[in-house]
Amino acid sequence: MKKVVNLAKKKLGIHPQQEVQPIDNIVYIGSEYHGYYIPENFLSKDSICYCVGAGEDISFDTELKVRYDAQVYIFDPMPEGINHFRRLNEYAQAGKPLTIHEKETFTYRITAEQLAAITFVEMGVWNEEGTLRFYEPTREGYPSHSVYLFKESGRYIEA
Repeated sequence: MKKVVNLAKKKLGIHPQQEVQPIDNIVYIGSEYHGYYIPENFLSKDSICYCVGAGEDISFDTELKVRYDAQVYIFDPMPEGINHFRRLNEYAQAGKPLTIHEKETFTYRITAEQLAAITFVEMGVWNEEGTLRFYEPTREGYPSHSVYLFKESGRYIEA
């Protein structure tokens, strides 16, 4: 039925997005690899942001704190995410900048105080409570385990 409706709209000259209005003041935050576009004035210190899956790049998550002073919660049960958050914390405590990625580098600008205000939860988010298998990457240098990818590796972590 959806195909019929879309075909009828096309024949009648009705664009499927004709009522869509662009949002002004969009800003990109985070690294080239793990950043996102958001409305610039949408968030504030009263905003609560739940970020799921840290891996080895929490640039978007930390920029939510740096730019908007939002309340940020990061959820990731995997060693890569936990270790990366700890490493960033060590750098921040020492007052040293941490740069990630080789080609399109990103340098965290979060302070130790701001990072301490972020809550890192060593647990995953799923549609039900339980334990899942996170498969080890089969691609060289891939930084994260996956519930869906890499099953052929046969190696996994349960979380």
